[in-house]
Amino acid sequence: MDEETRKILHSLNLKEFHSIWEDSKAGKVLEGDEKVIAHLMKQHPEFHQEFEMADVYADIDLQYDPDKEVNPFLHIAIHSIVENQLAANDPPEVAEFFKRRKYKKETRHETSHMVGLFIMEQIFEILKNGVPFDLDRYKRDLEKYAVYNIKRFYDERMGE
Repeated sequence: MDEETRKILHSLNLKEFHSIWEDSKAGKVLEGDEKVIAHLMKQHPEFHQEFEMADVYADIDLQYDPDKEVNPFLHIAIHSIVENQLAANDPPEVAEFFKRRKYKKETRHETSHMVGLFIMEQIFEILKNGVPFDLDRYKRDLEKYAVYNIKRFYDERMGE
C-alpha cells in the first residue's frame, strides 16, 4: 500500500470512530459493530479525549509510537475483534478461554486484553513478514495460557 492510500484509509477510520463516538454521546441507537465499538469506547475513559478529537487527528495524520504510547483506536479495534469472535463463537477456543479465565477471577476486560495480545502479535507478524494469520498458533496460545495466572502470563508474553 502506498503512503497516500494509507493516509486516506487512516483518515476514514478515525472519522468513523469520531462519528460513532458522537452518535453514542447523542444517544443515537446504534446497531451491529457500531454498537459494540461505542460500548467499548465508553469503557475506556482514559481515551475519551482522543475519541473527541478523532476527526481532527484524521486531518493531521496523527501517529502513535508503539514503544511509548497506546493507540486508542487500535486498542478499541482489537477489543472489537475479540467481541466479534465471542459473539460468533469463532473460533470456539476464545469462548473457552474466557470461561477458564472467569474461574481464575479475571475480569472480562482483562481477559479481552490477553486475547488481544495474541491477535496483536499475529498482526505484527503479518505486517512485518507478510505471513498469513496462523489460526493453529492462535488456538495453541488460547489453550496454553488459559490456565496461567495473570502475572505469569504477562511476564512470559512480554518477555518473548
